[in-house]
Amino acid sequence: MDSSGNQANCRTRAPTERSPRDQGGELTKTQRNTLAGDLAWRPEPDGIQSLLSDAPGALALLQAALETEDANPDFRTTVARLASTNDRHPIRELFRPWLPLSERQPILGFDFRPETILALEGDLGRGREIFFGKARCSDCHRQEGQGKALGPDLVASAARYGREQLLEHIIRPSQLIAPEFRTVSVMLDDFEELSGMIRESNDDELILVDATLTEHRISRSKIIQLDESSLSSMPQGMLATLTAQEAADLLAWLVSLAPEKPETK
Repeated sequence: MDSSGNQANCRTRAPTERSPRDQGGELTKTQRNTLAGDLAWRPEPDGIQSLLSDAPGALALLQAALETEDANPDFRTTVARLASTNDRHPIRELFRPWLPLSERQPILGFDFRPETILALEGDLGRGREIFFGKARCSDCHRQEGQGKALGPDLVASAARYGREQLLEHIIRPSQLIAPEFRTVSVMLDDFEELSGMIRESNDDELILVDATLTEHRISRSKIIQLDESSLSSMPQGMLATLTAQEAADLLAWLVSLAPEKPETK
């Protein structure tokens, strides 16, 4: 209470103890909520980032921010600013409405004109960072020894297509799919269902590669149904969470992968 006998609008918290996650363990729901409550009154960037590393932790921070909104409105802005650099789109978007308007960068969304991106000059360094980070392109494309080789070779794609065509393939991935990258669904005679891309095929068997890059050697005699999808395994809307400048940076780096053409004499 203050000198007039009224309860002061403050709250004292004991110093936050090291969490089990700091010691290499996982937090329980109760521990997450307790840590988030402590951080609401004693904000520590490392502790907030730790909870932002997964969805349950982010939800605990959201709950703590809502519960302390009247007494501590600055906490939710602090969380939103730290979340804005998170590499997981759902977590960034969860706290995006709490960013000050001046700090909210407009993202492309699903409905935009390609000219919005093509009109901008891209930065190769930032584009590379976006490829391996925010855009998560390396989840399906291998480059510089990193990532999964599920999708087409990007060096070959950059050599084959121009800047506008590359962007068109990113925006509409199902418009043109090379046969070797078509997704198929296979039903076996024991009713097991597998899906992936056919890497090898002959009259006796086929080799199917799934999303984890696991190879399945399947005898054709065991296949009772095989369906080919008309949709690309690359989802539509890959640029939706990027700003126009980020998309331009990414496009610039992809274009730069094309090998230099030898000079003609």
